[in-house]
Amino acid sequence: MSDEFEKPRPKRRALSIHDLRRVVSSRHKVLASAGPVEEAIKLIQDEHHADDDSCLAFVLWLRGETPGAPPEPRQAIERIHVVADPRTGDQRYVDTQPGSIPPRPAGGKPPGR
Repeated sequence: MSDEFEKPRPKRRALSIHDLRRVVSSRHKVLASAGPVEEAIKLIQDEHHADDDSCLAFVLWLRGETPGAPPEPRQAIERIHVVADPRTGDQRYVDTQPGSIPPRPAGGKPPGR
């Protein structure tokens, strides 16, 4: 027979950065932090059977980036506020002051003052 038996690959699983830090060797950490991201992800997947998202998060962590980091402090987050009229159910958008918590109307004085 000319068909060769190919060993089935294990399923890829989700691993945290903490888990990967313990199991990835120093050599692979250096290779993953120095080369292109795609090659680094493939290296971690092949050696440790981690899924795509886990490998990407680990490689970004190795390179000093933080995946899914919260926004920098003192920078306004774009928000859209909707006010609904309880009688009619009509909704309208309200402009607010950037970064105001709780949201305050833009250009007007605060209510009750």
